[in-house]
Amino acid sequence: LLESTRVINPKTGNTVNGVKLTDLAKNKIKIINPDKMAHAISLTKVDAHYGKTNTIIEPVEKKNRPSCGDFSDYDFIRFIVNKLKNHSEPSYIWQYKIKSHANWLPSDLKQSNNLEAAGHILSIAGRKMHEAMTSNNELLCYECVEVIMDWGGVYYPTGPRKGNKETVEKLYTSGLLLKRIVDNYKHLQSSDVKNVNLMNAGWTKVWAVLCPDDFVIFDSRVSFAFSKLLKEYCDLSCPQKDNSGNYNFANDLGYRQIKQSHRDVAGFKAVNANAAHWASSMLLVSDILKSCLAYANVIGVDICRYSPKNLRSLEARLFVMGK
Repeated sequence: LLESTRVINPKTGNTVNGVKLTDLAKNKIKIINPDKMAHAISLTKVDAHYGKTNTIIEPVEKKNRPSCGDFSDYDFIRFIVNKLKNHSEPSYIWQYKIKSHANWLPSDLKQSNNLEAAGHILSIAGRKMHEAMTSNNELLCYECVEVIMDWGGVYYPTGPRKGNKETVEKLYTSGLLLKRIVDNYKHLQSSDVKNVNLMNAGWTKVWAVLCPDDFVIFDSRVSFAFSKLLKEYCDLSCPQKDNSGNYNFANDLGYRQIKQSHRDVAGFKAVNANAAHWASSMLLVSDILKSCLAYANVIGVDICRYSPKNLRSLEARLFVMGK
C-alpha cells in the first residue's frame, strides 16, 4: 500500500526519497476520512533544524513487495505507528562534549545533552560537509567528520572501542578522505550497497547528517529498538522461521540487526561488521520509518514526540527505546 519513490524537493531542487500510496491505499483512507485523503495527496512539509523533509504522496501502480503469508510491508508500517502512538519511554538525553577546535563550530554548542542542541550541531556540520564536497576542501571535510563522530561518541578510542580516529586520519593524510566520502555517498543514494565500504556506528552518523531527509542513524541502539518492534510484529502476525531460526519476513525484507552482547534480539541475521549489510539495513530502516511518518501524517497521529516532526525526531525515539 505504501511505495518508496524518488521525488524532487520543491524547495531545494534536490532529489530525495518519497512515499507513494497505491489506489488501494487511497480507497482505504477515503473510507476513514475523505479530508485526510485530500491531505494525503498533497505535499507534507516538516521543518527541521537541519534540512527540510518533504514527502510527496501520490497514487502509483502496486508492485510486488516482500511479504510473509498474508502480511505485507504496509501491515508492519501500520503496526509500528500504532505501537509508537501508545509507547512511553524516557525523554531523549545524549551527553556530548566535542573536542574539535574548528573555527566554524559555535563554542556554545560544543557541549549539551538535548535533541535541540544536537539538531543545531548536526545542521551546521551537514552544511559544512556539503560545502566541503562542493569546494573540494579536504580539511573542512575532515573537520566535519571529526565533529559528527565526536558528537556521537565514536571518534576517539574509549575502553575496548577502537573509535574511528585512526581510520579517518589515515584517509585524510593520504588525501583520500573526501573522495571516499563522495564515492560512498553516491553509492548510498543509488542503493548500490555492494560498493559501500565506509559503514559502521560512526559512518552511519555521517551519512545521516549529509542526508537527513533520507537516512537515519542506524546504530546499535536504533537497531535494537527496531528489532524488538519487528520481532513483536513477526510473533503476532508471521512467525514462520527458516532453518536457522530467523524470521522469514525479516529475511524477505533484507533486514539484519547490529548484534551486540547486550543488544541482541533472537530471530534476525546479523550485520557482522559487513559494510554492505549495514548499509542495506540502514536504507531499509530509513525507508520504513519514512513510510511510518507519512502514514502517521495521513491519519493525524504524532509518533515523533519531539519537534520538529521529522525523521531525526523519530529516530531519536528509537534511540531512547534501544538503550
